[in-house]
Amino acid sequence: MCIFLDVPTLYRFKNIAIRIHTQDHAPAHVHAESPDGWAKIDLKTLQVIEADGFTKNELNIIVEFVAARATHLTDKWKEIHE
Repeated sequence: MCIFLDVPTLYRFKNIAIRIHTQDHAPAHVHAESPDGWAKIDLKTLQVIEADGFTKNELNIIVEFVAARATHLTDKWKEIHE
C-alpha cells in the first residue's frame, strides 16, 4: 500500500478511515484503509474496484457506509480533483 501525506480523512468508523487521495485519478472513488486492509470503492457504481485484507462481510459494511454518504463523497472528490 502506498502512503500519501496529502490524503484527507473524510470519515472514520471502527478502525477504518475513508479517504480521498488528492493526487489520484478517475473514476471518482474513495479509499477505505485500516491496519488490517484497504479497498477502493467506485462512487458511481458503489462497486469495490480492488481490495486486500478485508473479509467479504467487512467489504459489505464499508460499501454500505460509503453508499449512505455517496453524494457528499462525490462532491468532495469533485472539489479536490476538478
